[in-house]
Amino acid sequence: MGYFDADAEDMLEVYLLETRQLTGQLSAVLLDTEKKNAFSGEDIHSIFRIMHTIKSSSAMMGLQELSSMAHKLEDLFAYYRENFGKIEKPEPELFDLLFAASDYIETELGDMENEDYRPRSTAVIEERTEAYLRKINNPEGEAAAAGGNQEENPEENPQAGKAQEAAGDIRKEIPVIPDTMAGKGGTIVRILFENGCRMENIRAFMLVRQISGMCSVVETWPGELEKSGESCGYISENGVFIRFETERKAEVLESLRRGLFVADCMILAEEGPKPAANEAAGGMDGSGKESAPLGENGKLTKNGLNGKNGQAEGRETEFFNVRSDRLDRLLFPGS
Repeated sequence: MGYFDADAEDMLEVYLLETRQLTGQLSAVLLDTEKKNAFSGEDIHSIFRIMHTIKSSSAMMGLQELSSMAHKLEDLFAYYRENFGKIEKPEPELFDLLFAASDYIETELGDMENEDYRPRSTAVIEERTEAYLRKINNPEGEAAAAGGNQEENPEENPQAGKAQEAAGDIRKEIPVIPDTMAGKGGTIVRILFENGCRMENIRAFMLVRQISGMCSVVETWPGELEKSGESCGYISENGVFIRFETERKAEVLESLRRGLFVADCMILAEEGPKPAANEAAGGMDGSGKESAPLGENGKLTKNGLNGKNGQAEGRETEFFNVRSDRLDRLLFPGS
């Protein structure tokens, strides 16, 4: 058996695709900043976001070493962003550190699909990052950290200001429960993803995949999460609504809150655990209709997964396996 568990295996292709895109962005930023011998506010923010994303997605995949290293670098660039806004004439040590981290990530990505893959240690890079942050965090290091220029007020950092403004709008509103869920039992939550994370419908799909094993019923609005166009735009603006029935509510909520790129998980309605009517009725919901798997009206049940005539495996593969051709359609609709 390989390093990743079954759930992580299902998401490995998406993880590799996205992380390779991120390392490509990182390389472009590093080459540009090395050429001009300076990091603009946009460059700092870009590296911060790249490391933040890699930290979160790697943790979800069980790659604790990679997640921890990215977290350290995220902290470093958070310090730059909050205190200086830009870096002029950066020390070569900073470039060496970033190129070492980039090389490590690319090497790991190249090996992850191997059956004998085991993560390499990040201890040396993490120690170097911590030492560098300590150095620039003392009075002698502050001038060097900013390149001798501290004209930009951190409170007026345009990147941070835009992020805070974007994060504050929709979160202040109390959402209305979709009509398709109103009056039903179980727990209803609204999930908001971080601004600019992209592929929101796929991230919602993965969340549902993570909690499906703990629930007797999972229903979403929008319903057809695998269709990128309409549902992606809706989720980006309004979030995804999830109704679930389970006897493990605390675990499900914790899993949702810790999901990749989840910025907010708001409980809109909840009831205590109750028996799953569809299990007692042999795959029927309360109206006597057969429950449908995810993708048809956004509803997923255990019996909906199992289907008829023992076709459990085929359906699970159909709905949950991430294939390259499908990813291409999701990422590049109309191609």
